[in-house]
Amino acid sequence: MNKPIQKQLTSENFCAWASKCQDGRYEFVDGEPWMIPEPTQRQNKIMKNVLAATDLFQRMNSFMAMFGLDTFIRTPNDNFRRVDFGVMNLFPISKNMTSGADTENGLEAQCPIFAMMIVSQTRRCFDLIEKIEDLKKVKSLTHILLVDPDFPQVRFYNRSHGGQWTSQRVVGLKSSVIIPNIGIILTLSLLYEGVMFKANPIRISQRSLER
Repeated sequence: MNKPIQKQLTSENFCAWASKCQDGRYEFVDGEPWMIPEPTQRQNKIMKNVLAATDLFQRMNSFMAMFGLDTFIRTPNDNFRRVDFGVMNLFPISKNMTSGADTENGLEAQCPIFAMMIVSQTRRCFDLIEKIEDLKKVKSLTHILLVDPDFPQVRFYNRSHGGQWTSQRVVGLKSSVIIPNIGIILTLSLLYEGVMFKANPIRISQRSLER
């Protein structure tokens, strides 16, 4: 995450400011706006695959809607987060399940239930961990998918009915991720279709054995 710019912004006026900003996309974290990295070509290809995989789902589910980087997820501590792809419930059962007001200009996700992020090499690892922990606080959110753009692997975070979060690493093009609350099975072969992978990362254990 880049150094924050100095602006007199609050959680009440940030969305309006961000929608007019021309020099990049920003998140609002701990009372300050932070610029986020622009997607790479590799990330854009993965995003196209995700949209193709979920297009039929969108047509069949009128009670859910997809959103992307131009829509914010508002967390309980008034941070405004962006994700590469998300799904929100248009008709939440309870008002307590909403993460923020559904603004007239559509800048906030009304009731996000799924969020996907593609790892960026220009973003600090600590910032990414903090973002995931921040998103976990959103009551309506039940699934988070973290995607590695360079190697066929994802980490799937799932919230149980009791509210506890667990995560699972899924590896290999033959693997798939079941996302129960939105009713789709996302195969990694489809997620990474057309993506050229870099050399497989060397595990620490393998590297130590070679010494």
